[in-house]
Amino acid sequence: MNKSSLKIFAIEARKDLMKKMRTRLEILGITENGIEKAKVIGKEVEVKGTLYPKESYDSLIRKYKQVGYEELIEESAYTWFNRLTALAFMEANGYIEEKMIFNNGVKNEPAIIDNYYEFEFFKNLDSDLQKELHNLRDENTPNSIEKLYSILMEEKCEDLSNIMPFMFKKKGTYSDILFPTGLLMENSLLLRLREEIGAEAPIELIGWLYQFYNSEKKDEVFEGLKKNKKITKENIPAATQLFTPDWIVKYMVENSLGKLALESTGINDNLIDNWKYYIDSEKEENSEKIKIEDIKILDPAMGSGHILVYAFDLLFEMYENLGWSTKESILSILKNNLYGLEIDERAGQLASFALMMKAREKFSRLFSVLKREEDFKLNTLIIEESNSLSERIKNRIKTNNLNNLNKIIEDFEDAKEYGSILKLESIDKEILEREFNLLKESFNNNEQETLIFNEDEMIIDINEELELIESLIKQHITLTNQYETVVTNPPYMGGKGFSPKLKTYVEKNYKDSKSDLFAVFIERCNEFTKKDCYTSMITMQSWMFLSSFETLRKNIIEKTEIKSLNHLGTRAFSEIGGEVVSTVAWISKKISPKNEGTYIRLVDYNNAELKEEEFSNKNNYFQAKQKDFEKIPGSPIAYWVSDKVRDIFEKNQKLGEVGEAKQGLATADNNRFLRLWNEVNYNKIGYNISNSQEALESKKKWFPYNKGGEFRKWYGNQEYLVNWENDGYEIKNFYDEKGKLRSRPQNTEYYFKESISWTDITSSGNSFRYYPKGFLYDVTGMSYFINESKQKNLLGVLNNKLIYTITKILNPTLHLQIGDLVKVPYFIIKNEKFNNLVQENINISKEEWDSRETSWDFEKLSLIDGKDLKTAYENYCSHWRDNFVQLHKNEEELNRLFIEIYDLQDEMDEKVAFEDITILKKETTIIQIDNSIPKEFLSESEKYLYDRGVSLEFNKDELVKQFLSYAVGCIMGRYSVNKTGLIIANSDDILELLENKFIVKGTDGEIRQEVESKFLPDEFGIIPITDEKDFSNDIVEKLKEFIKLVYGEENLKGNLNFIAEALGNKDNKPAEDIIRTYFIKDFYKDHLQRYQKRPIYWLMNSGKKNAFSCLFYMHRYESLTVARVRADYLIPYQEMLENKRKFIERQLSDDDISAKEKKNIEKQLKELDILLKELREYANEVKHIAEQKIPLDLDDGVNVNYEKLGAILKKR
Repeated sequence: MNKSSLKIFAIEARKDLMKKMRTRLEILGITENGIEKAKVIGKEVEVKGTLYPKESYDSLIRKYKQVGYEELIEESAYTWFNRLTALAFMEANGYIEEKMIFNNGVKNEPAIIDNYYEFEFFKNLDSDLQKELHNLRDENTPNSIEKLYSILMEEKCEDLSNIMPFMFKKKGTYSDILFPTGLLMENSLLLRLREEIGAEAPIELIGWLYQFYNSEKKDEVFEGLKKNKKITKENIPAATQLFTPDWIVKYMVENSLGKLALESTGINDNLIDNWKYYIDSEKEENSEKIKIEDIKILDPAMGSGHILVYAFDLLFEMYENLGWSTKESILSILKNNLYGLEIDERAGQLASFALMMKAREKFSRLFSVLKREEDFKLNTLIIEESNSLSERIKNRIKTNNLNNLNKIIEDFEDAKEYGSILKLESIDKEILEREFNLLKESFNNNEQETLIFNEDEMIIDINEELELIESLIKQHITLTNQYETVVTNPPYMGGKGFSPKLKTYVEKNYKDSKSDLFAVFIERCNEFTKKDCYTSMITMQSWMFLSSFETLRKNIIEKTEIKSLNHLGTRAFSEIGGEVVSTVAWISKKISPKNEGTYIRLVDYNNAELKEEEFSNKNNYFQAKQKDFEKIPGSPIAYWVSDKVRDIFEKNQKLGEVGEAKQGLATADNNRFLRLWNEVNYNKIGYNISNSQEALESKKKWFPYNKGGEFRKWYGNQEYLVNWENDGYEIKNFYDEKGKLRSRPQNTEYYFKESISWTDITSSGNSFRYYPKGFLYDVTGMSYFINESKQKNLLGVLNNKLIYTITKILNPTLHLQIGDLVKVPYFIIKNEKFNNLVQENINISKEEWDSRETSWDFEKLSLIDGKDLKTAYENYCSHWRDNFVQLHKNEEELNRLFIEIYDLQDEMDEKVAFEDITILKKETTIIQIDNSIPKEFLSESEKYLYDRGVSLEFNKDELVKQFLSYAVGCIMGRYSVNKTGLIIANSDDILELLENKFIVKGTDGEIRQEVESKFLPDEFGIIPITDEKDFSNDIVEKLKEFIKLVYGEENLKGNLNFIAEALGNKDNKPAEDIIRTYFIKDFYKDHLQRYQKRPIYWLMNSGKKNAFSCLFYMHRYESLTVARVRADYLIPYQEMLENKRKFIERQLSDDDISAKEKKNIEKQLKELDILLKELREYANEVKHIAEQKIPLDLDDGVNVNYEKLGAILKKR
């Protein structure tokens, strides 16, 4: 079975059949806009000149009005897909003689077309129809053969409806006249179906076909969910279906049904030799023996029947072991043991079919025996609704005081919204049957009453309605019964996707599990299960840990005994990659817990195959008592935790008891209220503020904002600002159009205080950081506040390995929430060395954070300190290698001290992965090396790394790009090599240039900066970037000036070569050419990345050919800046190119020009023409913008301001 091929086939088949259904409906006069009126002629109707059976047509119209056009197409397509695949499956396995799908020899047509007259179903037809079929065959045209095939298919479906009414209906239903055309054509669905089914089809193929057929629809539903569309009852199956891996099904059934049978039925213990996934435990002799035929197994979300099919296998072994005959075993299993519920008709059909095929596999005479069985029906039910019942029958029920029937009709309105989770008041079966017989008699006793009538322009058949009520009675009994074994893989669907009706029902009836449908099913399955009997499920693992399931979890712990739990984690289903779906399968017995359970931990194996393989590895097995789970706050199912860690939880205070963990501000519109710090005027930012009153008095608008951020320990992620002007007046008064406050300022009394914060996403591990005073904090920048004297000590503890282990016990998802942190045990390390190491880690991390220009505490680039750039680079590498190693040593030493003080040698070691050192992530790469060969080292740090099999490789290109960015900053006046920190960073800064000196003043004339320097910034903060040195302030020329000033003129060439080499000078071009190309093509791309698409230098760019580019500094922008660029650079440059073109063109008139030279000149002219065309078009756009003299308000942020200049700027 090729799953990839099967998936492609199923998806294409759905599309093909739905297209065919649309065509058939159009022929029948039915579209999404309505129904074309048909003409009734006796027992037929005429549509567009063609006659159809009236009974089938009426059935079609009824269905259309009940479910709508789109759902009718979906249902009719899958009905025929099911039937065709079912026939192919039975043919492939030799279960039916007729070849309705497969062919003989080289002919494409199914064999039935040539030999139909040989089979029993044909011989049972009336002579007129037999004659018609012969005539069609003799006519032998494509149309006649297709009609012959459709009639044969209709009659074979009628024949099979006697034993499989769930899949094949008697004539007179809507599907008859929707038989898909074109099946006999070349490359049709039929031919592909033969290829996929193959010679012998395994039974699990049915389940895979179901999953794959729905896969595209599933994608559509989830796309809708992203847009906040709720999942309707029609789409729940597609959204939640997931084919359970075979080995997990066996584990679940063997350890529930298998265990119960061993305890209760008297089967021989040696049967478990065949049960590969059975977990042996001390056998509990059940006080009450159970007959094998009395064991009822329910799958309340049976899907395509995978679980029930394997239960059939186990039951058959048991019956044989107890001495039953094959025939009696099979019939008893189908009649007495297996029960299923499903909201999806397609899945329900397939589940019932799969059981029948399993029975046929065991018993070759099954079909002939079933034809003789009276009233034989499977107990696999498709949940039906009472919505379609006519007013006439509802009124008859009320008139005759059939109150119990009336109750179940009310109960089953919109039943597909709820499925098996419906909680119903039990009504005695005999009472319901008596009332049903009274209802039937009320119609039969009135000879004048017609049983087929018109209601609301829809033909109603009372017999069909009575059949539905009979189904609802059986459905009620199934839903109110209890079972010896309940086994299922329920739907996984978060509350976000619930329809309004489902949400209301769940919140009313399942308060402990309302946040996900799988959890609701856990509750419901426990109700379905009899006392002293077994439940087995595979669900998301979140019920084991999350606080939202705490009450549900405690009920499981206190009221059931977990016999075994198979903790699968992510990637247990080969079709689902990534970390989103983490699952667990388990078996519980409905008794008060007293014995230890067996827990298998497979979470660390990262593919489905490996998990199955490792299931048998006893090293993955743990024993745990359920009462021990309650020693940890929230009672997580932390079966793997040692007694030592449980004691820590029991004895230590919790963080919630010694400090305050708080969520911060929810602005409701971050685009409006948040900025990166470099977007706004620096003099409007309030740093190092101690409290709200000081912030108010400062008159500042923007204040540092902790927004969480990337995986980073000790210090950092300080980038954002929030508008908290006037004590947050604007945020506090941010209402929607209905007057409801949108923002959520909370825990404001903690704003501006020192804190420890952490990153919510923990996929790489925990990362706690120190935040000094002066910050407000976000809902994702969760913060913990404790006495300052304990702060650094606690920070060292929180970044310890054991804390990560503990937080994963409390919440093994990708998130670490406030509610998790407050449950973490509190540790104090009374050791001064410990505190000193923590402070050193903060200092190293702060120095590294501030070494980049994107930090607001950046002073100057360390690469300008040295005799040349190469030396400065080497010094940088040496310094930061030492710091990196020191940080690693410190983290391991902190772990060692922690382990030693708390005697945790058996729980953890001190080792820290180099990847978990969170500095230099952009500047370095950790390389694994072979360290078996001795070598000399220039430093202890290199040796330290080498001894541990790694090398810290510095990314020279990144560091050189940082140097170039800093150089541009100095050219623009943002920085100066002669003074640390920011120089010009306000839109109202006024630059005054003097000889070897420049002054920055405010609009009031106050001197803000005074810098002695031979390197002066550009007068207007504008730098042209062109192919050649066309302007005095050309970017490469300014860079050369800068390098000469920093390192001396004598080192210019070497420094330029170093830069070019780092940028990638593979072709050994002149260094200046490489640097110029970088500025033209890549500098802005890097700048955008460095500043998170909120650039401080803006690039005016003419288009794809980069005919003209020019940088200007956002903080020095004036309303005349664009006009200045146009007048001083763009127009002169355009004129230069036009003059250049004229000069080159004149060379064509030279008599001595060779053909080769002429060709080269023509090529140059063509290239120039392309550039000039781009320039002229761009010049018009620039002129339009320049004339508007657009002002910018930096408070609006880059996202708003950048758009104001529109197309003249390079796209971000």
